[in-house]
Amino acid sequence: MFRNDKLIGRNNNNSYQKDECVLIEYCIHEGMSDPKDQYILFLIECSDGTKGCLSSSYGIYAETELIDFCSSIRNKT
Repeated sequence: MFRNDKLIGRNNNNSYQKDECVLIEYCIHEGMSDPKDQYILFLIECSDGTKGCLSSSYGIYAETELIDFCSSIRNKT
């Protein structure tokens, strides 16, 4: 979950700041029947080894705070 500029683990209820997260990968998908039906999927790993994914609509209905957060964390090297 994403709340108040932090990631919250669903299984452990821990909160994570940007500097505790690494972006493993992201991808943007389009709907088969409507190309405007887009979403983005982020794969993230946190400093304690917790791994997870977040998704958001992409385009006009995007969760801009979530996308900005995920886009600003460091990439896995």
